[in-house]
Amino acid sequence: MARLPVWVLCFGLFASCAKEGEPSRYPDRPGGECSRAPGATCDPDFVCHYGPSAECGEAGAQGACFPMPSTCTKDYSPICGCDGRTYLNICVAHSHGVSPRTAGQCPSTGIPAGPAGSCGPGGATASCQTGLFCRYTEVQYCGEVSGPGECTEQPTVCTKEWAPVCGCDARNYSNDCVAHSHGVSIRHRGLCQDAAQAAAGAVGARCGVEGAAHCSTGLFCQFSAAAKCGTTNKPGKCQPRPQACTADYNPVCGCDGKTYANACSAQAAGVSVKQQGACP
Repeated sequence: MARLPVWVLCFGLFASCAKEGEPSRYPDRPGGECSRAPGATCDPDFVCHYGPSAECGEAGAQGACFPMPSTCTKDYSPICGCDGRTYLNICVAHSHGVSPRTAGQCPSTGIPAGPAGSCGPGGATASCQTGLFCRYTEVQYCGEVSGPGECTEQPTVCTKEWAPVCGCDARNYSNDCVAHSHGVSIRHRGLCQDAAQAAAGAVGARCGVEGAAHCSTGLFCQFSAAAKCGTTNKPGKCQPRPQACTADYNPVCGCDGKTYANACSAQAAGVSVKQQGACP
């Protein structure tokens, strides 16, 4: 009896990925064979899916390359991934570039998957352990300034809220959670800019340092405290000027050497905050 191709067997345990009307989300044609052998990985944006008996390719078995889905349903049909993490369903696992190992939740190891130390430039570790990612605050500009980041647990379930962000990998994500679920920290709010937009000083573009464009109309250059208004040659980011501010008196000193009633008032005037309190 002829041996069936691995892609024919790949969903014997989980049911077929092919669903009527959703060919792109549940593809029924693989993009070639793959394995753990050097040079046998899938192309970018494809995931190597292993059949139930392949044991995630650990014994040299082959899998099949399938496109990584960009959206998934919230159907609760948990699977244990080849990375040892439990995913909501097979589509969510594939969207993270992970093949399922078995149906159902992963067995508990008794070790909580929580934050574990600082990471990145100046951190205790260069990279985080499995299931964690290096998360930076937005003013850290993906670790380029004011490091280090903090190892944070990757979420496996996210909402479909549309609040786009640009990840530190220069890819767009529908919201914070989706970026974090892919192990990516956020560079700035809104969609990533192309070279022309960055050169024009769009939202999130670098500013305030040599070679960077001036922020476009309606934006201002916001610096982190460590940047010291750009004097340390650490970049700021173009951000929208507030359209309205409260009358609360919480004085700040602006990068222009003037005192403002509060941070919002300074930003509305197109000025980043140098320090809390009135200017000397």
